[in-house]
Amino acid sequence: MTEVTKTIDVLLQPFKPVMGADYDRYRNHVCRVFLNCWLLDRDDANLEKYAIAAVFHDIGIWTDRTIDYLAPSIAQASQYLTKTANRTGATKLAR
Repeated sequence: MTEVTKTIDVLLQPFKPVMGADYDRYRNHVCRVFLNCWLLDRDDANLEKYAIAAVFHDIGIWTDRTIDYLAPSIAQASQYLTKTANRTGATKLAR
């Protein structure tokens, strides 16, 4: 589980400046979302996918400064998945 926390931290780090005081609260929320996914599906093959999905699911609130965050969150996830050349096979997350 420590490796997943590291993944979450690495993925969230670039957003820290834009999140400001909300960073720690959102990180904790992301960890809770991830753990709920893991409770429903304990397949280790899905851990990184859940971490990525948890990090990006609400990120548009801060990147686009809007409560209408779904499209911006999907865009951020898609950008990340494209940049990383889908190394996890997780492109389905953004669809």
